[in-house]
Amino acid sequence: MRLRTFILLCIFMALYVPLGTLLHESGHILLAQLLGYKTQLHYASMDWYDAAMHPVSNAHDSFIITLGGNMLLDLISIASLATLLTMTARIRSWLYWVLVFLSMLIFRHILLTLIGIAMMVQGHLLVSFGRDESEISSYVHLPGLLLGWGLFLVSLASLYLLLFSVVKIEMRPRFFIAMCIGCPIGYGLWMLWLGPLILP
Repeated sequence: MRLRTFILLCIFMALYVPLGTLLHESGHILLAQLLGYKTQLHYASMDWYDAAMHPVSNAHDSFIITLGGNMLLDLISIASLATLLTMTARIRSWLYWVLVFLSMLIFRHILLTLIGIAMMVQGHLLVSFGRDESEISSYVHLPGLLLGWGLFLVSLASLYLLLFSVVKIEMRPRFFIAMCIGCPIGYGLWMLWLGPLILP
C-alpha cells in the first residue's frame, strides 16, 4: 500500500510541471485576449499578435500580459493553501489533492531559482531567475534578482506551510521524496520531449 501511494505521489508530482506550465501560460493568454490580441500557445511559452497576426511590441500591454501568468498562478496557489490551512477537516479527499496541487503552483519560483543558481555555478551571468521576472523587474525598475529572491522566499514559506501544516506527518517523507523525484521527471518529459512534440 505504501509503495502504491508513493508511486501515485511521484506521478502526481510529474504531472505538476506540464499542468503548472500550461496554467501559467493560460494566465498570459487570458490577459492578452482580454486586451484584444490573438494568441498562440506553445509548450513553455505563448505568443500574442494583433488582428493582422503581426507580433506586438507594446511595452505597457506586454507588462500586463507578462504579469498575468505569474499573478494567476500565485493567487490560485495562495488561495488554495489558505483553504487547506483553514478547512482541511471538512474537505473531501479528491478536493484535498486538487487543492494541494494548486497550492504547489507557486513552487515555480523555487524551480526557477534552483535552475538560476545552477547556471551561475556554471559561470553564467544572470540578471533574473526567469524571463517573466526579468520583464516585470525591467518595467518597474527593480533589480531582477531582487524580485526573484523575494518570490523564492515566499515560495519556500508556502512549501513549509504545505509540508508541516497540511500534509499529514506520516506522509511527509514520501511526499517530499516524491516531489524531488517526480518534478525533475516531469520537467524532463515535458520540456525536453512531450512538450515540443505536442505544442511546438
